[in-house]
Amino acid sequence: MASREYSKRLGALSDRQLQAALDRFGLGRLVSAEPLTNGLFGQNLMLETSSGAYVFRGAPHWNLDGKDDWQFQKERWFSRTVHESPGGPSVPWPYLLDESRDLFGWGFAIQPRLPGEVLALSNPCPYSAPELAEQSRQLGAALAQLHTLTLPEAGRHNPRTDAIEPFATPYVEYVSATLEDLLTRSLAASNATTEADVAWARSVLERARPALELPFTPAVVHLDFGFHNVLFEQRDGHWRLTGVIDWMTAEAGHPECDLSRPLATDRQSRIGAREAFLGAYEAVHPRTSGFEERFRAFMLWERLLIWQYWQAQARNDFGEIGLLQWIEPFVEMLR
Repeated sequence: MASREYSKRLGALSDRQLQAALDRFGLGRLVSAEPLTNGLFGQNLMLETSSGAYVFRGAPHWNLDGKDDWQFQKERWFSRTVHESPGGPSVPWPYLLDESRDLFGWGFAIQPRLPGEVLALSNPCPYSAPELAEQSRQLGAALAQLHTLTLPEAGRHNPRTDAIEPFATPYVEYVSATLEDLLTRSLAASNATTEADVAWARSVLERARPALELPFTPAVVHLDFGFHNVLFEQRDGHWRLTGVIDWMTAEAGHPECDLSRPLATDRQSRIGAREAFLGAYEAVHPRTSGFEERFRAFMLWERLLIWQYWQAQARNDFGEIGLLQWIEPFVEMLR
């Protein structure tokens, strides 16, 4: 049987293995398999079978000793929760999960492929300003739908109980600990982060602390929401968002934290549709007391994730710029 290396992460997979995976769920005869180009980790394959189109997701984030198998279990829990909530956006369902490792050495998941594609927001951008505004309104409306799905407590998915486990500390302390961890790792990754940068970041959090301490209703938050994780199709000259994908980072938290990534992308990619996105979102979820202060802290969190990751990868995407110079314009973008 044919064997092919689809990505460095998946390694070489044979048609026999993929057919056996399809047989576990009665999904028909394998016709073709191709890697999906979107996605940072190379985990996804597009499978065409005699019964339809599917996305195969393999090589989950787990330790080789098998004691930290969590990614696909979390994705299934959030996919099911959103799918079963009448007010939520469309997600691929069912999320078929096989946790056994006899076929590939790791568990795998298979989902139906939704209509539409991830938009190519390349430079130059292939879409007109009116199209970008329409797409951004759809994006804001989908995020607003997602945040109508509330949960009893803020917390993370526990794969052993298949439930949300509340944070052990108040939410503000969880945010603070997350930022401190990202700052520590940024300092260790390169000399582009200085002690002065860390002091500035801590001052942003301290100014936001009273606003973060205000009561809020926890919601399903994606934490990687944006054009890169939604599907669009064009019909009759209009763009329609057809689904939200990739729930690896999801948790129960403050809904405003999900605004940071799409707004940062709008600025960084010069999309120019910030008001269209915010208008659609805030039509459902108007701003509440302390929004501006919380926004700065949440944007700091989001940008630190990007900054720390690329510093650790030894990428020079930022040139000679330092942490403060790069992040502060995003933190202050709604002023």
